[in-house]
Amino acid sequence: MDYTIFQAINNLAGHSIVLDKLMIYISKYGIFFYGLILLGIFLTGSKKAKIEVFKIGFTGLIALGIAGITGKIYYRPRPFISHKVHLLYAHQPDSSFPSNHVTGGFTLALGIYTLSPSLGLLAIVYSLLMAFSRIYVGHHYPSDVIGGMLLGTFVNFSRLLLEQYYLSGKRRDIKC
Repeated sequence: MDYTIFQAINNLAGHSIVLDKLMIYISKYGIFFYGLILLGIFLTGSKKAKIEVFKIGFTGLIALGIAGITGKIYYRPRPFISHKVHLLYAHQPDSSFPSNHVTGGFTLALGIYTLSPSLGLLAIVYSLLMAFSRIYVGHHYPSDVIGGMLLGTFVNFSRLLLEQYYLSGKRRDIKC
């Protein structure tokens, strides 16, 4: 089923130069969208917002680290290695699972949502578009981008739970 959905999306490629170029652009450079949002919040926000931007960025790095380790432990060939696909631009033949772009993008989008629901909703919708583009250009299977979304969600949610636990005073200080 994963390959069937991949084919349905990837077979859209090659029919519209405009759509192909848009998907290539989003797939290649989409991750910078989140950086621009976070930079805007950092430059215009309060001291508390600036601290949150650093937390969100650090959470994104943790998620990407976990994704990188996962890709080393579980190698899944990219679609263009295993199948004939509409490959719109070249990519390293490294592990396909999970999608690093989607992991990072979804982690940052959810973090942005905690700061600004309206900007966060825009970032989440853009994450879905970026996930679609990664399949469209032939770099990932749908399960790769879903894995990235789930990992990004898990890491971001874990950060929020740890923060809430830490700030609630329920933690026990360890005395040596």
